[in-house]
Amino acid sequence: MSDQEHSQDPGPTRGTMHSFEPSWPWRRALKWLALSLCATALILVLLFTQNGLSGSWKVPVSGSLGPTQEVRGGQTVSVLTWNIAKCNFHHGGIDFATPEEVRERLKQIAEVLTYADADLVFLSEVVFEAGPCQVNQVLELAQLANYPLWLFAENYSFGVPFYRIRSGNAVLSRLPIRNADVSQLSGATPFYSPTGNRRILWFETQLAGDWIRAASLRNDSFDLVNNEQQVREILLELDGQPALLAGDFNAEPHDPSMQLFASDGKFQGIGGQPSFPSTAPDRRIDFVLAPSKWEPVEERILKQSGLSDHLPVLATYRLP
Repeated sequence: MSDQEHSQDPGPTRGTMHSFEPSWPWRRALKWLALSLCATALILVLLFTQNGLSGSWKVPVSGSLGPTQEVRGGQTVSVLTWNIAKCNFHHGGIDFATPEEVRERLKQIAEVLTYADADLVFLSEVVFEAGPCQVNQVLELAQLANYPLWLFAENYSFGVPFYRIRSGNAVLSRLPIRNADVSQLSGATPFYSPTGNRRILWFETQLAGDWIRAASLRNDSFDLVNNEQQVREILLELDGQPALLAGDFNAEPHDPSMQLFASDGKFQGIGGQPSFPSTAPDRRIDFVLAPSKWEPVEERILKQSGLSDHLPVLATYRLP
């Protein structure tokens, strides 16, 4: 056998494993795909941060659907407050109600509002915008219950500008409104953990020819010490002025928070029948706090079937 024959390559033997090496076009495509995914993720993170840190919450959103009415001295004014629990639009995790389900619940809530026939409706835990379920609960309730004016101020905005959830406090009114404003209350949570954040929606409404300060609120539901601090901030903001405050105070009449209102001497309505939980109410945490000079006519807890974990409170007063 010649040397040339010994030097010949016998070729691959049986059972030899070959590694797959993608060709250059494939490697380039995979590289661009990875870069695109990273860039998209970075953009979403930046948009999420920008939305969370935006100061747009400082300006309430409002709308007008028709003419308002006037309440004169000696006449009565009725006020309803209700935590509507976001119309149960979120079932947990990434499971959300359909727009049709939310609109059906809004129709039932509007029926309660129509029956109550209040001049002012103070709402808490109401959703203004929701990417997973695009229903503006404030606007739809104003339309369904025939309220010519509405106001909304967010407690939090979670998501990106084109796909987010904005929830907070709102007001539906048949009376004139002006000078709407929003204040941040103590205990603010980071934008990426928004459930504990609390803000208060201030405005003025015209009653008996005068403009009176009013506010829609939902105070701290996790920490009674911070809840008390929020009440101190509210009283400091008012600086002795008479005011109409309504909402979910998340404190009972005997708690230090509500006792601060009682000791202030300028409010009435601290007490009454239980409003929470709606299935078997044993606590009063929802209040209409009216100026002490108003004459109380009636206060009622309205019954509703499964529309919220809170019961609506309706209070009527005769103006001086």
